[in-house]
Amino acid sequence: EELDAIEVAISFQRLIEEVQLTQEQLSAKVGKDRTTISNYLRLLKLPPEVQLGLRQKQIGMG
Repeated sequence: EELDAIEVAISFQRLIEEVQLTQEQLSAKVGKDRTTISNYLRLLKLPPEVQLGLRQKQIGMG
């Protein structure tokens, strides 16, 4: 099953906190640009109703 954008963001945040990685280190480990990591992490700062829309795929990241 594919993770939604919020689940990906939560996973990235956990790795940063638990493994104490920088966004740059995480980007190298997961093969994504640092800006992509940063954009995912920004999703966690959105209001809960917007996050819910992302989770339910009513709103896209684009």
